[in-house]
Amino acid sequence: MPQVNEMSWDLISLLIFFMAFIFASSWENILQLSYKTGFIATKEYFFFVDFYAS
Repeated sequence: MPQVNEMSWDLISLLIFFMAFIFASSWENILQLSYKTGFIATKEYFFFVDFYAS
């Protein structure tokens, strides 16, 4: 994980969360989103891998 200012990292995570939420509005399986968003806080990379793979 890159060394980033704590505040900046929080903002990045928040942006990723909202972006995922917007994309998820077109998903049929909302439970899948809930599972994936659990990784946002500490594993953004893995979140994106799961997101684009599905």
